[in-house]
Amino acid sequence: MSLPVEAERLDLFTKVVHTVFKRWTALQLAIANANFPSGHRTQELAEHTLEFFSQHKTEVYPDEIAENLKDFFDEIFDVELEDGSPEQIGKSLVRMYREVVIDGNLEEARKLVQSAVATSSLAHSKVEKDDDSGCTKATPRTSRRRRRV
Repeated sequence: MSLPVEAERLDLFTKVVHTVFKRWTALQLAIANANFPSGHRTQELAEHTLEFFSQHKTEVYPDEIAENLKDFFDEIFDVELEDGSPEQIGKSLVRMYREVVIDGNLEEARKLVQSAVATSSLAHSKVEKDDDSGCTKATPRTSRRRRRV
């Protein structure tokens, strides 16, 4: 059973937001360097951002998203971003919202989400060099369970 068109678009845009935030270096660095448990912060930021788009629909502007992102970093991580990334993220998300949700152009968004999945599976691979050919190959890592003693 397929989703109604609007629900499908919103679902894809939600995946885009999560993908963009997972790839955002400043956010990942802030989480990694936080002095408190902060793993859920990406989800929290995504929810706030999606809610903002839901409330304002076609009246969302990149500078508003950028300001919200800067405020989040300031309040949660006590970090002031000066690298221009909130503005880039704001432009990207507003553009993708318009393309996906409003115009129904799903191709670029699907490619973005799928490339993130491909990148994620490579991150969970181990790289080995084949001594005979000089080629490098990636193979999936097997999860190791620790034995209880």
